[in-house]
Amino acid sequence: MPDDTTPPAGQTDSAAGYEPHPSQVTTSAEWVLGARILAAGPFLYYGANHLVTPALLRDMLVVLRVPGADILAMLAPVVELVLGLALIVGIFARFAAGAGAVAALLLFWITWSVITIQQGTLPPPFTVPPPTPSIPMPIVMLVANIIVIIKGAGPCSLDYELTKPAPAPPPDPNEPPLGIV
Repeated sequence: MPDDTTPPAGQTDSAAGYEPHPSQVTTSAEWVLGARILAAGPFLYYGANHLVTPALLRDMLVVLRVPGADILAMLAPVVELVLGLALIVGIFARFAAGAGAVAALLLFWITWSVITIQQGTLPPPFTVPPPTPSIPMPIVMLVANIIVIIKGAGPCSLDYELTKPAPAPPPDPNEPPLGIV
């Protein structure tokens, strides 16, 4: 059975003159696309949602007394969208999945903290905690990101396309076939 990684690290695509980064070498397993979609989907959805209504994210951060909530509420949607797009198209997917795993852990912490916060400890003007995603979502995102970190982006990705070896040159028609001297 052939090796699961194609091509070997450091091999260049001579047709394009591009030498891939070792983190771009990926598996040939097609099911990794599902993990990339599970990891990227929430980033794209919540990134767009937070970009359109930054007050929701800002409220969560204010309730948790995170310093710089206004700046983070503007920066986080951009980061979420970039991570989601990188995971969907599969470019530098391992780096994006590593950042996504950290973001999933932060999302778990935010969700858990907002869910468990006591009504009497909310800062003014809040009387109820802001809405948050459910607890299983950051766990699924974390697992999907870990799969992408381990296996790579898979064959339906730019990482795979950039690391494919160059096609072999066609045989010379003037050269006799092998085995005939």
